[in-house]
Order: sequence, then C-alpha cells, then structure tokens
Amino acid sequence: MKQIARALVTSLSLLGCIATLGRSAELPDIMVADFEGADYGSWKATGEAFGPGPAKGTLPGQMQVDGFLGKGMVNSFYHGDKSTGTLTSAPFKIERSYINFLVGGGKDSEKLRIDLLVDEKAVLSASGPNEHAGGSERLDWHTWDVKEFRGKAAIIQIVDRATGGWGHINVDQIVQSERKANLTLANAERVIAIEHPYLNLPVKNRGPKRRVSYLANGQTVREFEIELADGAPDFWVFSDVRAFQGKDLKVRVDRMPETSEGLKGIECADSIRGAEDLYREKLRPQFHFSSRRGWNNDPNGLVYSAGEYHLYYQHNPYGWDWGNMHWGHAVSRDLVHWEELPIALYPKRFGDWAFSGSAVVDKKNTSGFKTGKEEVLVAAFTSTGRGECILYSNDRGRSWTEYAGNPVVKHRGRDPKLTWHEPTRSWVMALYDEGPEGTKEQRTIAFYTSDNLKNWTYRSKIDGFFECPDIFELPVDGDSSNRKWVLTAADDDYIIGSFDGKEFKKESGKHKGHYGNCFYAAQTYSDVEDGRRIQIGWGQAKLPGMSFNQMMAFPCELTLHTTPAGVRMFALPVKEIESLHGKHYSRKGAAIGTDKNPLAEMSGELLDLRTEIDLQDAEKIAFSIRGITVEYDAKKKELSCQGKKAVLPPQEGRIRLQMLVDRASIEIFGNDGLVYMPIYALPKADNRTIELTASGGEARATLLDVYELKPAWQLAKVEEKIAAAPRPQYEHREQHSRDGIGKFYLGREIAHVMGHQGADWLERPTREQEEKTDLLVDSLKIKSGEVIADIGAGTGYFCRKLSPKTGEKGTIYAVDIQPEMLDLLTNTMAGLKIRNVRPILGTITDPKLPPGQVDTVLMVDVYHEFDHPYEMMENIVKGLKPGGRVVFVEFRGEDPEVPIKALHKMTEAQVKKEMAPLPLQWSETIEVLPRQHIIIFRKKDLTATAKN
Repeated sequence: MKQIARALVTSLSLLGCIATLGRSAELPDIMVADFEGADYGSWKATGEAFGPGPAKGTLPGQMQVDGFLGKGMVNSFYHGDKSTGTLTSAPFKIERSYINFLVGGGKDSEKLRIDLLVDEKAVLSASGPNEHAGGSERLDWHTWDVKEFRGKAAIIQIVDRATGGWGHINVDQIVQSERKANLTLANAERVIAIEHPYLNLPVKNRGPKRRVSYLANGQTVREFEIELADGAPDFWVFSDVRAFQGKDLKVRVDRMPETSEGLKGIECADSIRGAEDLYREKLRPQFHFSSRRGWNNDPNGLVYSAGEYHLYYQHNPYGWDWGNMHWGHAVSRDLVHWEELPIALYPKRFGDWAFSGSAVVDKKNTSGFKTGKEEVLVAAFTSTGRGECILYSNDRGRSWTEYAGNPVVKHRGRDPKLTWHEPTRSWVMALYDEGPEGTKEQRTIAFYTSDNLKNWTYRSKIDGFFECPDIFELPVDGDSSNRKWVLTAADDDYIIGSFDGKEFKKESGKHKGHYGNCFYAAQTYSDVEDGRRIQIGWGQAKLPGMSFNQMMAFPCELTLHTTPAGVRMFALPVKEIESLHGKHYSRKGAAIGTDKNPLAEMSGELLDLRTEIDLQDAEKIAFSIRGITVEYDAKKKELSCQGKKAVLPPQEGRIRLQMLVDRASIEIFGNDGLVYMPIYALPKADNRTIELTASGGEARATLLDVYELKPAWQLAKVEEKIAAAPRPQYEHREQHSRDGIGKFYLGREIAHVMGHQGADWLERPTREQEEKTDLLVDSLKIKSGEVIADIGAGTGYFCRKLSPKTGEKGTIYAVDIQPEMLDLLTNTMAGLKIRNVRPILGTITDPKLPPGQVDTVLMVDVYHEFDHPYEMMENIVKGLKPGGRVVFVEFRGEDPEVPIKALHKMTEAQVKKEMAPLPLQWSETIEVLPRQHIIIFRKKDLTATAKN
C-alpha cells in the first residue's frame, strides 16, 4: 500500500509539473556563464584587463567588491585601471525572454560596457554605475529584454577600453530567464511634507549605493549617493532640511529594488535619530573631534575669528565611507570642546564635489565682500567640476556665498591654501598642481598671487609635493628677528626656506613632519590672534560598527628650533588640553626596572602622560598603555609603536615623552615635540592598565605625571543641566529711571551702558586714588598661569594690571561688546608689548569664552549694565572651570554716601539674589575698597552627576 500511495503522490506531482510547464514564466533558467572555473573556458580574452581567468572578488589596489555570486566573477581591474581588453563568449541560442546579469564598475557607454551581439551587431548594452570619484564596487542586477531575438544566435562581449578612474567593469551570473531579475525602479519617488528640521535616512553599510535626489518646486536642490537600507538599517544618518520647512520635498531614489523598504523608511523628525546616544558610542573619540554621523577626512578652512576656531572638513554625511564630499563645520573657543554646526558647503550639483580648501579673515576687506560689522571670511575650495572657487561669509562662517566670477583658477590639481603675505601686501594661493604624466613637474605646488582674492596671477612652482599644501612663517627659537618659511603638503613632510610672496627658495629638507600611522592632509590655522601656528591633521582611524568614521588629530602648536641637525619643526599638543585634566598621579624620582613599575597603581581610559626618563644603564624602556606598547631602544636611540619608528636622541642622557591616549589613538610627542608620532590603535575597552618597565638595566623617572582626562563631550551634559534650570523672567515698565533702560530683573532696573566715548573716564589719572585698583588686584591673589576673563574690559585698564600676575603661561581674555573699545585695547597692549591678553568681541548675551577653561571671571562695575544678565551669566558659567570663581566688583548700593548714580550701584543681597538660579555658590565678600565691595562666587562641580 505504501508503494501505491507513493506512486499516486508522484503522479499528482508530475501532473502539477506538466500544468506548470504550460506557463512559459516557469521555464527553467539557462546559465550562460557563472565564472566559477579556474579559467574562462570557451570565452576568449584579449589584452590584459581580464587576466588569466575569473577574479575571486577584489583585486590588489581595488576597493572591496561585493554583490557577486559564488567565488568567481569577471573583473577587468587586473593590473589596475590602465589595463584594457575584451572578453567574448562562444555563440549561444537565445531561448528565453530575458537575459539577467550582475554588473558593476565604471560607467562609460563607449569604452566600458557589456554588449549583446546579434548578427555581429551590438543590439543591447550596459555599463557599471560609477562615473565620478567615490562610488561603490558592488554589482547590481541588470536585465535585457530579448523577446525579439528569441531563437537567434548571439554573442556576449565585455569591453574595457577605458584607462582613467573607474576604468574597469565587473560582471557575473549571466542567465537566460523568463523573469526579470529583482526588478529595479528607475525613479522611485515619495513626497514628504517638511514639518520638522531633519530627515532621518536608514543606512545598510556596504549595501548597494543609490542616488537620492531632493526636488523642491520641480528643481533638484540636493543630490547624493547613499547605501539606503532595503530592510533593517545598520545605523541612521540625517539631512538638515530646515531650508525647506513648510514645503513639500520630493525624494527620488534611482534604481531601487521594487521590494525595498528604504524610501518608506525615511522619516521627518524634530531630532537626529539616536541623538540620545551621541558621544557615548563605544568607539567615539572623547577629546578628538569626530562628526556626529558619517565620514570625515581632510580639515579645511581652518580660521580663527571673533573668538572662534572654525573647523571645516571633508565630510560624507550619508555613509561610513568616503564619498559625497561636502564641507562639514564645527566651532570651538578652546580647540578642545567642539560644537558641530550645520553643513557649511553643499556640492553645487552631483559629481561637482566640494573638495579641500582654506579660509582667511579679509581684515582690510580687499575683496569688497564685507557688508556688515562682522569680519568677512573668505574661503577657497576645489570644485571638482569647475576649478578653484572663492566664497565669502558675513555671519561668522555660518553661511557662505559663492563669488559670481568662479572659478578663479582653472588648472590640473586641487586644494587651495590662502595666506596673506605682508611684505608684498598681497594674497598668496598655494595649490597642488599636476603636470603631464612622466614629467619632472608632475606633482608640484604652484603659487598664485592676488590683491583682491578674485583675480589671480600664476608666479612659480616647486616640485616634489602631493596634495593639500600649506605655507607659513615661524620664528626660529622664538626670535622674531629670525624667521623662516615652512612649506608642507599632505604627508606632512616639509622644507624650510624663504618666500618672497612669489617664489619659495629651499634651504633645507625635506624633513619628516610626523612618524605615525594615522596623520594626513594637515592644515594650520590662519589669523590666530596670539600668534600661535596651530595645526590639525586628519586622524585616519577606522571605527568599525559605528555610525561615524574617522576623526581629527589633536590640535598641535608648531614651532621652529635649532637642533644639532639644523633648524627643525617641533609639534606639541596645544596647552588647552589641560582644561580636561582630572585626577593627577605623580611619581617623581621613581626607579624603573623589569620588576619596578612606578605606574602599577595607576589606570585610566583617557590619559595625558608626561615623563622625563634618565636612561642610566637601561637598554630599553617600555610603556604598555591599555595593552599598546610604546618602546624606546636606548642603543638605537629609537622610539617605536605599532611598527612605526623614529630616531630620538637623548639629551644629557634623558628623553622626554608626552602621550595623549584616547579610545582610538595614542599621540606620542618626544623631546618637547622634536618627534611627533600619532598612532591609530584600538585598545580593548576593559583594559585600562598602565605599565612602565626597563630592561637590560635600570632607569629613573625624574618626572612622571599622569593626568586622567575628562571627556570633552561631557561638558555638553553639564550645560544641559544649566539650561534645564528655571529662567527668571524680565519685566518691562513704561515708568522708569532716566538712567535705566526700562527693563527690570528680579526687582532691579538695568542701567544704560557706558559707551566707548567714556574711555577717558576709565583711564582718568585719579582712578587709583579713588578706587584703590591696585588693592583690588592684590586682593584677588592671582596665581601664575591662571586663565582670567575680564568682562567689559574696555580700554584694558585691568588687563594691564593682571598681565604680570598671570605671567607668560597665563592668559587674559579681554571681553567687550564694543569693537571700538577692543581697538583701543589692542593698540595699548601692542604698545606695551603685552602678549598674554587676547581680545574677544562678545555679544549682549554671550562673552564667547572657551568652555570650561577660565579660572577667574572679573567684572568691575559692568554687571549692572548687562542687557540680558541671566543669559550672560549662564554663558559665563559655561566658560568657568569647576570651582572657578566669578568676581563682582560693584559700587556699594547699601551706602548712600558713595557718589555714584543709584542704578550704577548694587547691594550684596541683590547680587546674591540674581546668582541664586545659577550653579554658583557664594564664597566670600571682601570689603577693603573705599567705595566698592568684592563679591566672589564659585562654580559648583556638576561633572560628577553629569557622568550619570
């Protein structure tokens, strides 16, 4: 019976098959070629492009290839993009309605294609998707409709006659079928009402790239490539669409599978998807800048203006890898704490990408671009479709306008670096320039000059440099009368010499700029007011599994010093790193041996380690920092880490090292910056040990300081708590004092501001006698190296008195909202050769202080004039270190005998009342002055609770 039942089932199955075969759509597929063999079999190859047989995926020098089936495929990248050739099938009969195949690589319908030949004529053709820099090596399905050729003989020929970028084609799995392969839509569309500021887009890392277009009123306003997730995303990226709020935006996706959920998954929202986890991610660098989402590479447009360090950078907002080059934007007041702003520069159109460039302050408005009171910033960048372009900003770098005469230079190259050459009173543009292949001048830096940043004249070239030039002048050993010019490029190697504004004359070099494994395309800041030459490089650090990738190296100050080998450039981390210093360990004079680890009791994740080691008879010194080894070989005089090495000669038998340790890097500085070794490394998250040992003998640590570092992003969490505090309301009254503005705060009317016309009163000869200003300064007990902010600095009267107290290692931020006052102050400081005072143009709500860096804020007879006292104090508190103090010096409101108008006095009780809503704690009131009291508050330390 079992056999009869089995036969019956079989018969029924056969009948089902016969019925199915009656429908032509179910005819079985016919494989034309799957390229799984060791060679091409009956296919014939010419030239070199296709190699001796199918490739096993990615070839040397090629980006990762995926999307093919099995183990083999056609890949004409054999010997690179320069190779050419053809690959032709044996004749076969067309027996189905469609021919499906996978294709990828470059897009060139003439030189790079797969053809179907019938009667020796190409009747159908296809090419890869990539025609611009970037792109993906992923193969995607393509279908030919061949119904009209059914029953005819055909040949398939794959052609590669292209030799430039993307000069190759990838093909796999050629199949005859009655079904189209995974139907793709040429233009899938969705209309989204932009009611919120962001579009969140789902990304599948390493997925197929799709071109996405935003259309408003029928016009394409943005266009980019993205690995749009068809299903569950690996992470989310975002588009800032505030420019289109209140409008309908048509989102169009090219060649999206019919079954994809990617377009449906795009959401319009008030916030970035996953914003609650920003800066808390597992591999997020904690004191190196990295973008919130997507990829970053070269720093661009490094310029200091109005108290802000601008960091523009090459940015792919839509994926983990390079592509879609925009200019991202972040600002900082201290080079440590960064605020990421909206994208500064979008590509003009798809394929015309915004490549690297630079920015300057046009202080004399030579360009004529200035329209308001703000300094005009001018930037130059490479438009990949046009040439070198100029743009300008009159709103502190937040928005940019292209010069109508762009491009200003057309050549074969990129990466314009602008600088002002004072002796010739002209602008200089240093450009990477490429001559014809095989010539001496194939890779050069070209110099152009201009008097208005618009019209440029070619002057000279110097060969031997590749990409991202930079040029600047530095004093040798701090001697301003002995200055040298430095010329460098992407690898950071440099030459030293002279520059007359037109031609660079080399005196020495090339010299190594760094000895690490993760540093490229560095640029230095222009217009830094304290004269420092500050450099930031691209920190080439892969951050797998994250929604962001890469970072910036920590900012370094560059100097020139005389060494036994000649003048060399030194690099040290900017002093602002100290604003992150937390718990401090010190082991001066500690012995170091094989079993003597002076750091045995120390541990940490983020570190600033500083040491001087007397080598004595030790042969090797080894640090193990979170499992990463840094070694010094005393015999070879060689420093090494992760396979990178640098000669570091001892000085009087000693070496000095500083190491900054973050989640993805260790930056090593040897002998005060003679050697700079930035290292990409991913220590295990749970390994926080630190070891220091010596072998072959003992050594001694004459200096050994380890500082745990607070995350730079932690400050944002602290300030969230400040922002969440209830805000007192202002009251406006029609009936008010003639000395006030009619605006009341907690019962007190705000006084009129004394304008710059009152500068003479601030400098009156009787001021010391009347107010005892020297006694005031002495009462503050300022320490050497202290960072002070003088709010309402005016002419700089108190800055002059504070300067010798803080010394050369200290800094005084002179803040005023009146440019005229700052002009007077700057001229005064220059005349007195005072170099530790830094002017800042504040606003009526923000003094623009660097976050978390200030020890003492001094306000002498100014607080009562603040138009927005709460907002001003809120931002002042942000500038203070935990425990930092605010000093109010106000004429005593309790004393009617003090000969000052009532609104220009304040009682101690009123000051305390107005500080109560803020994270400030009264410390003391000093009553030693004849007319004023000194009321001191300290900032509460919120960092402990912020960590939670």
